[in-house]
Amino acid sequence: MVWTRAGNFLEKFKNLKPPKKFTQDETIKIINNILGFSFADGDIEQKGTALFIKTKNPAQKSEIFLRKNKILEELEKKLGSKAPKDIRFNN
Repeated sequence: MVWTRAGNFLEKFKNLKPPKKFTQDETIKIINNILGFSFADGDIEQKGTALFIKTKNPAQKSEIFLRKNKILEELEKKLGSKAPKDIRFNN
């Protein structure tokens, strides 16, 4: 009976992701929701307090730049202190 309870307790830890992967997944979700277009896992990377986005599409860069504050606000709400403070582009 004790093992059943321990098993139920440990069940919730099966779906945990590493912090970096969680942060990246949440960032992609938030950007997709705000902008309406998607990025692959390798297109977005957080280094320190900056979020680097790989895109060569000028329209996407402009849209991200115009909605930068909204994206950063949503990331702050979701990720707290781990949220990036700036968005930059990689070509």
